[in-house]
Amino acid sequence: IASQPSRTVKAVLDYGAVPHEAKHVDIMVGAQKTDEFKKDVNPRGLVPAILDGDFKLGESSAIVKYLCSTRSSIPAHLYPVDPKERALTDQFLEWNTHSFRPAIFGPMKIRMGKMQYGKVT
Repeated sequence: IASQPSRTVKAVLDYGAVPHEAKHVDIMVGAQKTDEFKKDVNPRGLVPAILDGDFKLGESSAIVKYLCSTRSSIPAHLYPVDPKERALTDQFLEWNTHSFRPAIFGPMKIRMGKMQYGKVT
């Protein structure tokens, strides 16, 4: 799985033994940007995304929180019930999404784009 946020969602599903059907979306060719994907899965054209019946949800942190709140097989220590412990978990998830990943992925994304267009030696 090329997308780190998608790997996070998959890990939670697997760790909690949640029955699911994973579908490969080739982000390297932009499969998540197709009209069909946007209509059927995520209007923002991003992965990860889940379909739970007729409920559609994107963004890895939101998906993980939703799964932990709705699937009893997922251990409570992944997303604690205690408000203070949960707030600390939310704090980490926010930091990961808004600080850590951009700091790591930004330079890598530039390099990947340059490699794709043959500008890196």
